[in-house]
Amino acid sequence: MSTTVKLLAVPCVWLVVATATPVHGQNQAAAAEAEYAAGRFPNALMLFEARAAAGDTVAAEVAGQMLFYGETLYGKSVARDPERARHYLAQAARDGRPLARHLIERIGPPATGPRDAGGDYVPGPAGC
Repeated sequence: MSTTVKLLAVPCVWLVVATATPVHGQNQAAAAEAEYAAGRFPNALMLFEARAAAGDTVAAEVAGQMLFYGETLYGKSVARDPERARHYLAQAARDGRPLARHLIERIGPPATGPRDAGGDYVPGPAGC
């Protein structure tokens, strides 16, 4: 590879690395919100779950909420799944999201044992 090509390649690689993840994350978040607004809930849930896996606690809270309410709010397209909801809500609650804490308390203790068994339960601000 010539020196000129190497000199041109370095800034191009840097530009891609520096901008790809944030822009992709913003695009994915916007896509999730657009799918939700359009009523395409399965697609929205998939995108919110992907953002949650990337560390987005707001997306984790939305995914948890969707899984908590399931068919009640989203029809047959999103099944209610309290254990999966707990996973995402715990992620959001650890970041201080109050709705996530509230919904975890409404789900109740994990199916595997009591709350103090060391699961993902995150107590509310009053410790209840």
